[in-house]
Amino acid sequence: MYIWDINALVTALKEDSFTEKKKKSYRVTFWFILAITVLSSPIVNNPFSMNKYDIIDLICFVVINAIGLFVLFRIYKNGNKKEFFLPFISLTIPIFLRYILLFIILTVIGYTFIFPFLPYYSLEETNLMDLSISIVVEFVYNLLFIHYFKKIFN
Repeated sequence: MYIWDINALVTALKEDSFTEKKKKSYRVTFWFILAITVLSSPIVNNPFSMNKYDIIDLICFVVINAIGLFVLFRIYKNGNKKEFFLPFISLTIPIFLRYILLFIILTVIGYTFIFPFLPYYSLEETNLMDLSISIVVEFVYNLLFIHYFKKIFN
């Protein structure tokens, strides 16, 4: 499995050099990541605990990812490959790791240098800083997907 080396993964996807065992391991890992992501969502845990920033975050998440999926599907339709889901599933893993790393870095920077200058917000619930970080990271996540899909399908 290509966990961090996206360029090697893109080359393998271009050349269709995945064995069934590799495809299965990518699918299992993808569904595991998806399950963790969905189960950690406040809408699943306790939808009544969501504040206004959680609702805005959820709307931005849906809109940004819907636009990203639309663009990915258009790239796929204009490309020369048969399969959409294998590149999507396999790219999810290394891009998700970058997503987590970027989220951690932006959170540390934001709460260290920017948060003290914001008006008072509770750290017990989602605040403006969390919303800003989430939007930036989702945008970068989708841009990475679009970039690597273009490499695969062009």
